[in-house]
Amino acid sequence: MTEPAAARRPRADAARNRERILEVANEAFREGGLEVSVAEIARRAGVGSGTLFRNFPTKTDLIHAIVEMHMNQWLDVIEKSLAAEEVGPAFEAFFERAVLFNYLDRGMLEAVKGGMLNDDADLNACKCEALASTAKLIERAQAAGVLRQDLNADDIYALAAGVAESAHAAVREGLADPKDAHMRYMGVMLAGLRPVG
Repeated sequence: MTEPAAARRPRADAARNRERILEVANEAFREGGLEVSVAEIARRAGVGSGTLFRNFPTKTDLIHAIVEMHMNQWLDVIEKSLAAEEVGPAFEAFFERAVLFNYLDRGMLEAVKGGMLNDDADLNACKCEALASTAKLIERAQAAGVLRQDLNADDIYALAAGVAESAHAAVREGLADPKDAHMRYMGVMLAGLRPVG
């Protein structure tokens, strides 16, 4: 027997509310970091605090959902890079995305620095999968002669974070435009990642 539309509506509304909360929280954390309050997120999403807490009982649950969403998106980025025919451009595009990940998303960066990927079993599994897939991409780039042989996945992520931090410092000191501050440093880094000779 088909369930009446009126009975289905609350579930559809609840799903929309959850997606709206995630969308707003993602934007709020990206711009303001993890200190943005759940009350502010509920206000921006146009829902009551009760609705927010029915979907995410604690702020940690909400942050977890955002981080998990980003990790799954990041795994897709790596897989697309691995599937690309031209490994050189694919690796450079991957590295630029890694830099932007650090440069643009304050909340995600705080979650990573705070150890969330290590402390949570599900997120740690995503992290390990990302590192393993990144290692495959690095090996492919090294075999093609477009990447130095002495680099591993941890190196690449540390260097991407360093580029982003250098760009943030340049913006703070008034030396670069926030819109493209990362581009100069990223170009320098990519040149250094290529094999010598």
